[in-house]
Amino acid sequence: MFKGIQRETLFAIGALLVAAICYAGYNSLQSASQPDPYQHLRDTLDPNQFQGDVRKAYAAAQHHPAVFSQLRCYGGCGKEAETQTLYDCFTTDYAVKCPVCIAEARIAGDLTERGVPAESIRDILIQRYNKGS
Repeated sequence: MFKGIQRETLFAIGALLVAAICYAGYNSLQSASQPDPYQHLRDTLDPNQFQGDVRKAYAAAQHHPAVFSQLRCYGGCGKEAETQTLYDCFTTDYAVKCPVCIAEARIAGDLTERGVPAESIRDILIQRYNKGS
């Protein structure tokens, strides 16, 4: 009787082990087939090369690319060929010279840290900065 229980227990453990290995392999295939949608973004400039609010703005863009890449820049950056989003402003030194970029980044970074979704942040920035453009 004891041998029968051992055999059944070993079979159950083996079946669980096979199932766990299959599940782990399936999950790794799933994650491999779904690449990071933001990996194509260029890196921001290193925030440590700046000071004060500019440093904080570059750090916010660096830490929240998923949000910043969904936001428009109202400082005129969008008129530049290489900048289309607020995130793009922080991949160059353009934002250093743009108080609107810095202000938008401060707002977007603070709201993101509070858990506000990108869509709501976008609406807030539109209300604040969109002057018919």
